[in-house]
Amino acid sequence: NVFAGSFLTPDATSLIYTVADDSWRPYQVRRHVLGTSADNDAVLFNEPDVTMWLGAEISADKSALLIDSGNSEFSEIYVVPFAELDTFNS
Repeated sequence: NVFAGSFLTPDATSLIYTVADDSWRPYQVRRHVLGTSADNDAVLFNEPDVTMWLGAEISADKSALLIDSGNSEFSEIYVVPFAELDTFNS
């Protein structure tokens, strides 16, 4: 159920990826720390609204994770500095 577009963090210690629900709507952004069990992957963001799709990317200056949630009418972007990723809880 992993959706397209996963990527490594700039320090190459973690993989950021999105998970799709049964209708293939990306609804969670997760973090996998390389070398650990996937059972320990952290949910960084969960979008319960079925009208919204999630995505994630790295900021242009590579200092932050950008999590976008949106649909055809509007969108929101959350900026999470990579330095704060361990303490981020949506």
